[in-house]
Amino acid sequence: MELAPIYLQHLGERAAPDCDALERELGEALGVARRVYPDLEVDSRAFVEHLARKIGRRALEGPWASELHVADLYLSCAALSGDRAALAVLDARVLRPAAASTRRIGRTEDFVDEVHQRLRERLLLAERQQPPRLFDYAGAGPLLSWAKVAATRVALNLRPPPRRAEPLELDALADPQRNPELSVIGRKNASRLSEAFREATATLTDEERVLLRYHFADGLNFEQIAPLFQTHRSTISRRISAVRRKLLEQTQRLLHQRFQIRTSEVSSLIREAKSRLDGSITAWLRAPGKNR
Repeated sequence: MELAPIYLQHLGERAAPDCDALERELGEALGVARRVYPDLEVDSRAFVEHLARKIGRRALEGPWASELHVADLYLSCAALSGDRAALAVLDARVLRPAAASTRRIGRTEDFVDEVHQRLRERLLLAERQQPPRLFDYAGAGPLLSWAKVAATRVALNLRPPPRRAEPLELDALADPQRNPELSVIGRKNASRLSEAFREATATLTDEERVLLRYHFADGLNFEQIAPLFQTHRSTISRRISAVRRKLLEQTQRLLHQRFQIRTSEVSSLIREAKSRLDGSITAWLRAPGKNR
């Protein structure tokens, strides 16, 4: 069976810049996958169409197979089709090890078993007319690493919720009993600082929110977070520092633009915000319904 025409048909293309190269890479990818999983029977057409959904036109622009975990894509394709053998392999090689990796969050076997069950449901069951989450796996990294990230999120959501946090720490600026420097900053400016901080949090990306949640609300250290983003501890440290800096800069900008506070007063407020920032982030993330 020629594979390139199937791929092109799925993309709605009539030809590729180099059909021979596309055919060769598709054939090599299929061969690699079948050598890794010789006992799995995946229809060639189904696998090529799955690749087309995950890679798209990228395959027409140059070599691509060596950059992907094609065997893991093959396994996920088979599992999504409901193949029993593939589901068994997925469970043994991916889902159970991924669930086991959450022992640092909940050490009991019952906890790990619950993560395993919910991870199966999360990745393999369709929800609200959306395909199973496993469909999102695109082969950029190992399937096991990808599943560990999903398992960690399941585990964190299974932990008992933290006690309701104090009101946003920046709100303490407006309380004379908790902030003896109120006479210097001023009650009105303290309230504006709290409001500016809240608005600044709305500028964060989803990834930035997840990073902050893992570190401040869930209490994971840089070493624990790094594998979830498939990077190094130092990279996570830099990213979190950058997000903290972004919050301060956005807060400062809002104080200038919205409330037209003088530069000297803004500097004083930002110094106060900086001293309270980590507690403010934690309280914001732990507020009911936030960033879950």
